[in-house]
Amino acid sequence: MMNKVEASIGDAEKYLKEQKRTSQSIERLEKSLKENNMNTGGPAFPHFGDDDVYNGMTLRDYFAAKAMNGILETAIDWFPTYKPPDEHSLSIFADLAQDSYAIADAMLKAREQ
Repeated sequence: MMNKVEASIGDAEKYLKEQKRTSQSIERLEKSLKENNMNTGGPAFPHFGDDDVYNGMTLRDYFAAKAMNGILETAIDWFPTYKPPDEHSLSIFADLAQDSYAIADAMLKAREQ
């Protein structure tokens, strides 16, 4: 039967293994981002699993989504039509996406200062 000290040591060893695995996962992620020359801000909501990091969306994507939401909230003439988009609408959506990512990039740059 294990005593309290042995149990505590076992818990501490398990915790240290998890921390090391998490640290290694973060290092792999950072290396990958640097190799791809991407400034994405890293994962917005990383989840650390047994062997790796589950990245989900990047911070850049998260910022862009927030920016897009803000733009649409303040758009006075935005009324959903529930119709398939035509060429004009697709052009507007593309501009909206580009503007949202431009705002996200500015937010990432501001974080560096």
